[in-house]
Amino acid sequence: MKKQIKTLCYTIGLLIAAYGLAAFTIGDDFTIKGHITKTETGKAYLMDGSTNTIVDSVNITGGNFEFKGHVGEPVEYLIKFSGIDRQQVALFVENATITVNADRDSVYKADIKGSPTNDVWKAYLQAWKPVTNRAGKYYHLSDSVNKVYHNKPDSAAKAMLKADYATVQELDYKMHYDFISKHPASAVSAFVIATHFIPYFQFDEANKLFALLTPAAQNAFYGKQIKESIAIEKRSGIGASPDFVMNDVNGKPIKLSSLRGKYVLVDFWASWCAPCRRENPNVLANYKKYHDMGFEVVGVSLDKSKIAWLKAINDDGLVWTHVSDLKGWDNAAAHEFGIKVVPSNFLLDKNGKVIGKNLREEALSNRLKSIFTN
Repeated sequence: MKKQIKTLCYTIGLLIAAYGLAAFTIGDDFTIKGHITKTETGKAYLMDGSTNTIVDSVNITGGNFEFKGHVGEPVEYLIKFSGIDRQQVALFVENATITVNADRDSVYKADIKGSPTNDVWKAYLQAWKPVTNRAGKYYHLSDSVNKVYHNKPDSAAKAMLKADYATVQELDYKMHYDFISKHPASAVSAFVIATHFIPYFQFDEANKLFALLTPAAQNAFYGKQIKESIAIEKRSGIGASPDFVMNDVNGKPIKLSSLRGKYVLVDFWASWCAPCRRENPNVLANYKKYHDMGFEVVGVSLDKSKIAWLKAINDDGLVWTHVSDLKGWDNAAAHEFGIKVVPSNFLLDKNGKVIGKNLREEALSNRLKSIFTN
């Protein structure tokens, strides 16, 4: 929930990159009749919502456009327009006649009718509003406290913020539990589990909510994504012993399991990820403090540009082992660990077993202190 409200620039990868496109074929089973104001001509693009891949394009004439096709089940698509870079229509497409009326100045607010699944999506957004409002108050409080304490709040302030955030999480989970209980067969319910909980490793919550879905929804497009993500969690979650081989900055293959005998932080990051770059000094401070005691870091970059990758390593003074296949979100290690958000990290013990996940800032320092002072 935090990622959708707080403007922290968490970088979310292509959620479904490993699953391929949703089933779409040209046909006459669905029709999307659209109109966009203040736009006489141009192009409209229908895009797979999971991969941002264009699946169809049509000409706009007099502000009107029309898509026809077939989908095997309701899935999220996007409609984008030539000349409008930062706005899009998000909608669930199913085999029905759907109307989309958009204003060029506020495309994302398009009025969508004719799709029962979109009606459920509207109901979800309405149900989620109290959560976002309450979360907004928490983040305002957090920002204020950190400003007063110059980003170093004392233990009492931290405890207060932790308790308040727990209240927000409880409200968020209850809202989702109630909503999915009322809509167990809807693609929207599976979609929000896949996009709201899975990317942030909230697998306990995801499993409980997944159990509420009907068998058909569990085996549909988004249900399969959830099951695959849960399978990834089993091979890279707490107690698992994941492994991979990837080239370092000099092209030398590095096998993760070759570092057994040390505590290893597998740190997924990228040069373009601002939160990653902000966390780097913290990782570096801990590396310098505990490296001689048996602590190692392996940085796995989701960059595509080697120049940008090496520059970030140099600029941030990152002196540990770095690997990448320079495939961005298609990074093989990222797939093995189920990475959909950076920064993400995994702490492995001397036997290569995962003992911690997403340990950042003080949480990382405290965990390492507990290991190396004992």
